Amino acid sequence: MTKKKTAGQISMDLLQADPKMYDLYEIEEAALHDYAKKVENCINEGVQKYHNNDKGNFYVVVEAKRERLMPNVIRNFIFHRFSCPTPHYGQTVYRFNGETSEIEFLWVIPDKEHCKYMYDNALTTSESERGLLKFVLDFYDNTLLKIAKKLNNEHQFIN
Repeated sequence: MTKKKTAGQISMDLLQADPKMYDLYEIEEAALHDYAKKVENCINEGVQKYHNNDKGNFYVVVEAKRERLMPNVIRNFIFHRFSCPTPHYGQTVYRFNGETSEIEFLWVIPDKEHCKYMYDNALTTSESERGLLKFVLDFYDNTLLKIAKKLNNEHQFIN
């Protein structure tokens, strides 16, 4: 029986090899392993918790964080909450509609460095990243914040 390597061991192996041998796509691919299953589990927990509140509506938040000591390891922290969160770097947000049992994708915001790069190079962004660029621009001009406030019925605070 083969013993599985820990994330730390894999990270060290990659760093000791050639740092150019891995790219952002490979790191993301590894971080997203069983992502859908974890989001689904979070939704099921949220349905149980919020079924009596506001028609059963709630939000699922995914926060992607780089490990401080292993920069090529990204961990996703997935949780549910009653209110729509304030948009910030490294965040993906979904809204669960308790009446229809549908999940709506609201936004994804990359990490700060990727956001800055996309913003600075908006005119040369590839066609495949235009959707992500729209979220970055909406984040920077506070459109996403206005959406969050509207979903939270904070209309008096919307400019």
